[in-house]
Amino acid sequence: HSSQQINVAAMVAVWYLLGSLTVGSAVINEKVSRTAFVLYILFISMASAHHLLVDPGMGPTWKVVTKGMFEWLRRAPWGDPGFSALVFSVVIFGFVGGITGVTFGTEQINIIAHNTLRIPGHFHATVVAGTALAFMGVTYYVIPLIFRKKVAFWSLAKIQPYLFAFGMLIFSVAIRGATGT
Repeated sequence: HSSQQINVAAMVAVWYLLGSLTVGSAVINEKVSRTAFVLYILFISMASAHHLLVDPGMGPTWKVVTKGMFEWLRRAPWGDPGFSALVFSVVIFGFVGGITGVTFGTEQINIIAHNTLRIPGHFHATVVAGTALAFMGVTYYVIPLIFRKKVAFWSLAKIQPYLFAFGMLIFSVAIRGATGT
């Protein structure tokens, strides 16, 4: 677990960058976000400090009651491979990898899952899918800056995050299910 934290810390930094580049988002409280990020780096190996990576933002009532709660989802720039890579990275890492990681953290399930294909399935959801998609997304912004050219085969670039994300989902779920338990 601790050997992958450099990748994961870089992935979270890329999430913040992609959020800004793709939809112009900004953290609501930068000091809290920086503090959480530093705590993440310092304490993740000792005690799951990654739960501190939340932006305090709006309260839960506002999030639930807001009119047009999911309208942003429909209007999001899904044709931008940087944005789609960001969303898939967050979802696969957070939900697929996060749920399996939390369950593997319990002693009884850990004993059953230890040394089975469930563990590589978990890491393919977190490190492989989450990190690769984050770096894939930021690459679509970095290439034009470095080479002063548009990304070649842009129509294929738009579908790359979708293909990779769905492929990794299938692989991760299948490998975890291959244990037969």
